[in-house]
Amino acid sequence: MESIRNKYVIIIGTLDTKGAEIFYLRTQLQTSGLLTKIIDVGISSAPACRADISREEVALKATADMSSILKQDDGKLKAMDAMARGALLLLEEKISSAETAGVVALGGGVGTWIGMQVMHALPFGFPKMMISTLPFDIRPYIGSKDIMIVPSVSDILGLNPILRKVLQNAAGAMAGMVSLDKLPQSSKRVIGITALGVTTPLVNGCKEILEAQGFEVAAFHGVGVGGKIFEDWVQTGIFSGVLDLTPHD
Repeated sequence: MESIRNKYVIIIGTLDTKGAEIFYLRTQLQTSGLLTKIIDVGISSAPACRADISREEVALKATADMSSILKQDDGKLKAMDAMARGALLLLEEKISSAETAGVVALGGGVGTWIGMQVMHALPFGFPKMMISTLPFDIRPYIGSKDIMIVPSVSDILGLNPILRKVLQNAAGAMAGMVSLDKLPQSSKRVIGITALGVTTPLVNGCKEILEAQGFEVAAFHGVGVGGKIFEDWVQTGIFSGVLDLTPHD
């Protein structure tokens, strides 16, 4: 297990609307032995508390004039996009440092959208968590990324016994993820396969044959976003070959 000492977890959130909850989450992460930095991506009123990286710094990184953007008819959407771009650029710089071990975002509609946009661009395997009120279908937002989703259960409109427990558990999960050793790279070649209940016997038969030849097999569910996820992973070049046995989509 890696030591979690001197490991930074980046917290992304809107300090104008979720300040108390974000600071409670920070306290829980610090209780778990983690160092933290808060990136404020708020776009409306003044922040309730101070961030380590202010919204002004985020906007500057995105080369965005927020006061001008917010005066436009679609200003809110453009402001959200600018915050996501700026936060991602800042986070990518910090990920290059071994001290940055994970990212967690907290939010309602605005905070969830910004947080998911940022985390969707981060590398596979890098610990990333979204604590959200989940106001929409999250599957298109996750796509092929390994983002851990934590439902807030109650709305994020002030601390309460339910939300405190959710945030405590989320902090513990993040502390666990950043303390894990990296898995060793497998020397086996990987074959990607699409599967569905009715094609499972065929998939299993192919899997047995391929594994006997020294391959590893990664199966993808051929329903909903599964086909798109499979295509995304094909594009990464991870597979030595593919068997699209279930062209359901």
